[in-house]
Amino acid sequence: MSIAVRPATTDELPAVFGALARGFGFDPDDDDPDGSSLWALLPAERTAIAFDGDRMVGTLGEYDLHVMVPGGARLPMAGTTIITVAASHRRRGVLRSMMADHLDTVAARGDPIAGLWASEAAIYGRFGYGCATDGVDYTLPGSQVVIPPPPDIAIEIIDSGAAIDVLPAIYDRVAGRPGMLQRTPARWEHEMLRDRPHRREGKSALRHAVATRSGEGVGYITYRQKQEWERVPEGTVSVEQLLAADTPVRRALVWFVAHIDLFPNVKMWNQPVDDPLVWEVADRRQLVREVSDTLWIRIMDVPSALSARGYETDGSIVMGTTDPTRPGNSGSYRLDITDGAATCSPTTDEPAVTMDIRELGALYLGGRSAVTLQRAGLIAGARPAVAHLDRLFRTAAAPWCPEVF
Repeated sequence: MSIAVRPATTDELPAVFGALARGFGFDPDDDDPDGSSLWALLPAERTAIAFDGDRMVGTLGEYDLHVMVPGGARLPMAGTTIITVAASHRRRGVLRSMMADHLDTVAARGDPIAGLWASEAAIYGRFGYGCATDGVDYTLPGSQVVIPPPPDIAIEIIDSGAAIDVLPAIYDRVAGRPGMLQRTPARWEHEMLRDRPHRREGKSALRHAVATRSGEGVGYITYRQKQEWERVPEGTVSVEQLLAADTPVRRALVWFVAHIDLFPNVKMWNQPVDDPLVWEVADRRQLVREVSDTLWIRIMDVPSALSARGYETDGSIVMGTTDPTRPGNSGSYRLDITDGAATCSPTTDEPAVTMDIRELGALYLGGRSAVTLQRAGLIAGARPAVAHLDRLFRTAAAPWCPEVF
């Protein structure tokens, strides 16, 4: 079997979307049977489709994204996505062929990093992706939210027509954590606010509420409702997005969804791992938390990627990396940090610490402990050197990626 990988033609995009639907087990929505909303964000030339002869047997694409990195810069990132392999062609090297083509393309274009959300956590480490961020899902009785909203913050429900005009500006003002993506108008229209029926799972259409202070939008929440009755109302509010400028705004938005009549239960998807809600509820044992991996980072160019982010601790270190799938990344690099800005360059000096490129990706956004990775046998070096590496890379605020791509 010979697998050929090439971009899809425009005429082939409906077939690509059909393969995507089969791979992920969903039925296309009646109002978008060919995936036009997807192709508005992902042009044909940014796909890598695998063929066995004339048969399409694998799909892959990459969004043109920009991600916030420590220090506040927004870095170009190839957003690896729509990966499927036909059930008839499992374990035949289709994924490896597509990933090799994809990473070659990203490297040739000069993107310093690539990123993805993994459908299965065991797949992408072999291609150099490291798990850089986590998110926390909450389930709790709304009655456990006991801190009332500040009087200077007002909550207003808005319809979907107003949401497209109001929410983007709020997001741009408050999106300050590493891992958060820049959202283009097209991404807002075709992804963030597109209410796909197959995603409702028996719940309501998407609702939107905005928090204002002194007339300025300072946060928003999007959610769905599901009505349930067992003699008494047992409905659930499911939060999909919660963005807030500060703690008082976040508390006001959480209070709002926690105290909607007839809906005493709250589920919140993918909140930051350092979210303080567990310290704010009346009884922490009533708050069920589930942690999941979210954004995975693949370092494509070590000097460019490490020089582009900021650092909260100054210092220097020589690191060794191995990159089996892109050997040009393997070697030693000297990282020098002064006043939070870094230079990184290849060196012949002996490395103080060594790691696979995937562990460097895991550390990149500041949310992982190099010391923990050493304990897991994934970083080598003397303990003081690894502790120094940890201090250099860590950030005070946990990185967070509040959207799937």
